[in-house]
Amino acid sequence: ARRAEEDALSEATATSLAERLLQCEPVRWGGATAAELAARLGLVGAARRVLQHYEAVLAEQTRMHLRASGGGEKFSEPSSEPSRNLPAGTSDRRTGAPSRRPLCAR
Repeated sequence: ARRAEEDALSEATATSLAERLLQCEPVRWGGATAAELAARLGLVGAARRVLQHYEAVLAEQTRMHLRASGGGEKFSEPSSEPSRNLPAGTSDRRTGAPSRRPLCAR
């Protein structure tokens, strides 16, 4: 299912880019359709690589955030203790409970 979503997004991105190229430089592309231009320029593969790069950058930013915050918890699996999910040095506005996350790694 994920692969199908990635393929659909890559196709849509490539088609959109090809349409923009055709609008900007119709003479250059000699009356080609968006699908023909996308195939000629390999835009689906390029869009797929950009998507993979984007996902890799987001994954690294997530890892950096987790390291910087001193937490090893995953965002998708919050602690059952609300104060464990707070950034270090803060407190829960509702309860006033301080964060139980250390300010720096030990």
